[in-house]
Amino acid sequence: MELSEFFRENPRAALGFSGGVDSAYLLWAGLHYGADIRPYYVKTAFQPQFELEDALRLGRELGVEVTVLERDILAQPLVAANPADRCYHCKSALFGALAQAAAQDGADGYTVLIDGTNASDDAGDRPGMRALKELSVRSPLRECGLTKGEIREKSKEVGLFTWDKPAYACLATRIPTGVPITGEILQRVEQAEDQLFRMRYTDFRVRVLGDAARLQFPENQLERAFGEREAIRQALAATFPEVLLDLKGEKKTMNQQILGLLRQVEAGTLSAEEAMLHLKMEPFEEVGNFAKLDHHRALRQGAAEVIYGAGKTPEQIQQIAKAMQDSGQSTILITRMAQEAADYVGKSLRLRYDPLSRVGIVGELPTVDGVGKIVVATGGTSDMPVAEEAALTAEALGNQVVRLYDVGVAGLHRLLSHLEDLMSAQVVIAIAGMEGALCSVIGGLVDCPVIGVPTSVGYGASFQGLSALLSMLNSCASGVSVVNIDNGFGAGYLASMINHMEGKR
Repeated sequence: MELSEFFRENPRAALGFSGGVDSAYLLWAGLHYGADIRPYYVKTAFQPQFELEDALRLGRELGVEVTVLERDILAQPLVAANPADRCYHCKSALFGALAQAAAQDGADGYTVLIDGTNASDDAGDRPGMRALKELSVRSPLRECGLTKGEIREKSKEVGLFTWDKPAYACLATRIPTGVPITGEILQRVEQAEDQLFRMRYTDFRVRVLGDAARLQFPENQLERAFGEREAIRQALAATFPEVLLDLKGEKKTMNQQILGLLRQVEAGTLSAEEAMLHLKMEPFEEVGNFAKLDHHRALRQGAAEVIYGAGKTPEQIQQIAKAMQDSGQSTILITRMAQEAADYVGKSLRLRYDPLSRVGIVGELPTVDGVGKIVVATGGTSDMPVAEEAALTAEALGNQVVRLYDVGVAGLHRLLSHLEDLMSAQVVIAIAGMEGALCSVIGGLVDCPVIGVPTSVGYGASFQGLSALLSMLNSCASGVSVVNIDNGFGAGYLASMINHMEGKR
């Protein structure tokens, strides 16, 4: 779906407007496509004053009135108590107030509520996301597959001043979970961060630690902060009697780090050669003494590293997956994972495990962003373990998958009943044992690439899949490629690459 289509289908909408990168572009797009879009800024103690000023400024520049709703969010006991699901209670209260105001605005009111959640945001089990779902809040940017990077690029193209605005989490995130939130402590945090902004620091956080402020700076600002530690202490003395410098720095995802480097190159503060050196340095992370995580793989190949579970202990898999998650990877694929390992990892990480294919997925499946659909077809039911490995791999890489199981050539009518699915596919994965004829049959029917996967299913003369492998390699159908025996992962990965090729145009 395109944004133009969304606003054509929803011509009147109330926008939860923060003045940040995402909601700013969404407001511009709604107006650009002729929608009657009404922005509402819900002002609470959790937002610093500059956020409101940015929201009002953007409204003026776009020629639309921003409705400001002031709410005492700390009057909500389950928000002020700061439990682990504080965000759920906060979002429920704020969007509930927005919905009430929108319904009464104008002659007919606004019944469609939208927000700026984008396709890069991890919907997962985040409490705030759950609240939005319960209140039927739509997220057009996410629905249309627009990532944070794409939104920044488009915002720059249309001249929005918010295009390079740093991400800013609400002030409540500075308070440790379980510590009650008061207006006084929020005000102190806001004042402290304002002082650091004035000193031209960016992308930092002032964390509350008792009566002290624990300062987290990006790694590239740590050296400067250490050198100016006395000036920082004096600037924050009025709000925090003790100031601590977190030497680990503010942890950033790989994409955030790369974007930061590119912005420095654009601003002329960093040469292209220096940026390249930064990218080359430490492209992996040591995990224990048994693994080196390749965090730059997604940058090079378009997909993040995958954990091959066979031969690894449950503890090793858990540590690797946790390190990936901490680096910002929201979907982690684990193949050839034993049930024992799944039981262990599932105790500490949110794991979806399929015992048939022995595939585990930590986190949520990503938004589908492939250009078409991938069809996974099997000769028989016995091929399903390999097929599910292929299908789940493709889904974990952002593809729509259609499964056609037990459609082998022994009953060709079963396959022919699914011609519409086959003909409309972007790529087909044909999985079969025995003589492997399914691959050639499908290759002779469709106009898209076919990936053959021989399986070790069959009687004695099948030689554990070798017969099917040789048959597929000798296929007379054009457009057929073949991966190794039982390699469902390889087929799913290759199919995903083919299904994302439009992005290279």
